Amino acid sequence: MNITSRRSDDTNPTIFADELGNEYPEVISLFPNPANSILNLRVKGLVGDLPVRIFDIQGRLVKETSTQGDVQTIDVSNLSSGIYIIEVLDEREPLRMQFIKQ
Repeated sequence: MNITSRRSDDTNPTIFADELGNEYPEVISLFPNPANSILNLRVKGLVGDLPVRIFDIQGRLVKETSTQGDVQTIDVSNLSSGIYIIEVLDEREPLRMQFIKQ
């Protein structure tokens, strides 16, 4: 998986996905995937409420929330069908994973 959070000459907080996949299987998991209206985000080993952002495949920010405990339920019913990237902003580095909205 090769996702760059920001280009060095870019001030727009978008992401650019060259390949999609799961880089952090031991830390972050999503279910069900594909999702219809609810997406559950499980984050292991991270402390505190962390910002969560969802981007569409073009890198546009479409939703923001935060983690609240080990499993966070996110309403994705208002998202169009397609591929999305969810990003958890850990203090060490952003954790990203793709999901499909049906």
